[in-house]
Amino acid sequence: MRDILERSEDPHKSNLFASFAAVLIPNAAKQYSEDLEAITALKQIQKSARWIMSDRLHELHPLIWGHAMEAFDNQARIASIDTIFKQGCEKANQVFVSLFGDQMLKGNALIFICNQAANPNPTRSGANHLVCPLVPVVSA
Repeated sequence: MRDILERSEDPHKSNLFASFAAVLIPNAAKQYSEDLEAITALKQIQKSARWIMSDRLHELHPLIWGHAMEAFDNQARIASIDTIFKQGCEKANQVFVSLFGDQMLKGNALIFICNQAANPNPTRSGANHLVCPLVPVVSA
């Protein structure tokens, strides 16, 4: 994954890989609880979520995160695009807290805001999903 992402500046790919590693893999690991080799491989993929989210994720695409919650099942029934969008935002936030919560407990705040200077109006791109650049602000 690292090789692919280091050769690409595509935020869509970064969101796909981050949500795959942080959402889909932990759920898949539950199915392979008896297979130590599979668990080891899945944990290694899951660990990549941290560096992807800290080094490569510059935009948040909530629909990708919401789709990951449905195991990227294109046949999954969803109530609405707004519902999956909201669920994707909530899941991405949960993952950020789980991965960077230790920094928050030390008194730091990890805040992602829409970069108004670079993008005064968040855009809709693709199938009705909001793309908002992430700008990390860490404070003590």
